[in-house]
Order: sequence, then C-alpha cells, then structure tokens
Amino acid sequence: MVAEGMFKDAVPEPFSITEVRPSSAYESAVVFVSAADFSRIPHIADKLNEIAGRVRFELAQTAELRSTPRLIFKADTAEAYAENIERLLESV
Repeated sequence: MVAEGMFKDAVPEPFSITEVRPSSAYESAVVFVSAADFSRIPHIADKLNEIAGRVRFELAQTAELRSTPRLIFKADTAEAYAENIERLLESV
C-alpha cells in the first residue's frame, strides 16, 4: 500500500512491518516494526511515530477504507528475544 522508501527522509534505515493489530472498531492500529539491527528498532518506531500523521494520510490516499485508523508504531522485539533464547540454549 504505502510505497517502499516513501518516508526514507524520516526513516533512512530499512525496516519491516511484522504485524498490524487494528482496534475492534478500526479507530487505531498498532503497527509492529522490526529491522536487521535489533538495537535500532526502538529508534525506527519512534521516528515512524513522529511521522504517523503523514503515513496515515498517504495510506488514506491509496487504501479503500471507510476511515483510516490512527497508527501507533511499536518495536517488535520478538525476533531479538528469540535469538537471545537461542544463544542461551546453545551455551548450555
């Protein structure tokens, strides 16, 4: 929907959207993001939250929704957590 690289000026690092959890009435949606450099994920989520209104506007222009939800970006740390568990298990 939203073109890759469209917000590269605000978030120059590559990232992935790993999950979207809309509220029951679709008023808002929590968008989980991840990146190859796990230490940068919270920074990327913060930057996306700074431009969330712009992302929402662009989404509204391209998606055929009755209303566009307010977007809340959060760091997806599940992969980093899994890697840490895997390292711990390997060290046993």
